[in-house]
Amino acid sequence: MALIATNAGYYNDNQPTPYIKVEDSPIIKGSLLDLLDSRFSIFVELARRGGFRDLLNDPQGRHTVFAFPDQYLSEQTKSALLSLDVGESFALIGSHIINGVNKMSFLMDNRFLIPTKNKYNQLFADVQNGVIGLSAETFQKVKLLNNGDLAINGVVVVIMSPLIPQTSFI
Repeated sequence: MALIATNAGYYNDNQPTPYIKVEDSPIIKGSLLDLLDSRFSIFVELARRGGFRDLLNDPQGRHTVFAFPDQYLSEQTKSALLSLDVGESFALIGSHIINGVNKMSFLMDNRFLIPTKNKYNQLFADVQNGVIGLSAETFQKVKLLNNGDLAINGVVVVIMSPLIPQTSFI
């Protein structure tokens, strides 16, 4: 089943997203996986399937994770995501994780490409519109919903929709 992204969480050039004010978040006790509670059940399932569960739970790890909550996904998108195999899950979730704990101010103030765990995709932040996306021929832009919640092993930034890797399963 092909993954079809809805327009619900994607940036539209005619309706710019307001700039997100960057603030530091307090450190929350627990791992990245602890922050990804029941609101992120599909993301967590795909992370498990794609082999990222241990990375998200590793107290020695240092990563920034861009996670999408279940509530903004259409039923069709949920079904398509849950039908992904191991390789497709790796490609998708790998495109949502970057090495290092990066404050949103760093990501939003620097206009460059950042490698993700999916070696075929890089992350790009658009400071003008408060969105992120993957580098590709078509720049998919996804709304940021928070400035990041800190865990002992990284930061979780909530995004409205999945970042769809161009080199995977579409």
